[in-house]
Amino acid sequence: MLINIHINISMLRKIKSFFTFRCCKRETLSLYNTIEQIGEGSTSLVFKTQNISNYKFYTCKRFHKNKIEYAQREAHIIRRMNNKYLPKFHKLHMGKNFSYLFTDYIYGEDLFDFFTKNKHGIIKTEDDLRQIARQMLFCVNTCHKINIQHLDIKLENFIVTNYKPVQIKIIDFGHAHYFFNNYRTPLYFATGTKGYTAPEIRNSEYTSTSDIWSLGVCIWILATGKMPFLFDAKIKRYPNEFPTHKHMKKMKTMPPLLRDIFCSIFQSCPEKRITMAQLIRHKWFG
Repeated sequence: MLINIHINISMLRKIKSFFTFRCCKRETLSLYNTIEQIGEGSTSLVFKTQNISNYKFYTCKRFHKNKIEYAQREAHIIRRMNNKYLPKFHKLHMGKNFSYLFTDYIYGEDLFDFFTKNKHGIIKTEDDLRQIARQMLFCVNTCHKINIQHLDIKLENFIVTNYKPVQIKIIDFGHAHYFFNNYRTPLYFATGTKGYTAPEIRNSEYTSTSDIWSLGVCIWILATGKMPFLFDAKIKRYPNEFPTHKHMKKMKTMPPLLRDIFCSIFQSCPEKRITMAQLIRHKWFG
């Protein structure tokens, strides 16, 4: 009993030290000017801000007080990150009515807009597709290396920071969860974006391969210009059957190795889905 109490007190001290270290004091919020709103999620509003003392730009996510646990979890996850593919933690301020999470501002445009504007220019060949897909794979794998499932992988959450060659960063960890094994883990709230999420997430579970399904959806869109799974009004959900006749028609023009990528990713049973280690070694990625 004494050992358990000691461990619990120790853990509480660590949590307290995290939220006191590099958290904004109330008066320091006045140092940040809001430039514009750049996004809106289910738990927060996202702003581009500038520090008036050093003129540096930051991304600020503002959480309402009843969403404080989301701010705390996301801050904890981002603070663990130290990689060129991921956002960098700056500060967390927990106020009376709102919590503010600051990260370094990432310059560029999201991959969805970038692809929509340039779809006839950036992906002319299979090598162009492979280059972008490899960058996305590196981003997701970087998260998985520190036992984090992003759980909201979509084109809008990849930022193109350089064009020649294409370089990408991944953002928005508001839905991210830890994972430590290959077992199914329960979800206690809705997560992800419809059309991108893996089948198990719709059943309020996630696994170590849930992000891989969503990554496959992104690559399919870049390869074909279409979503692989569209909402079915009859069953009132997104079907996950693969491959259908429509999929086969699209894949007729694809190289065999790329077809194999999609067939390996779009497995409804997560235990049968290709793993991250296998995907990295897949011959299509080279």
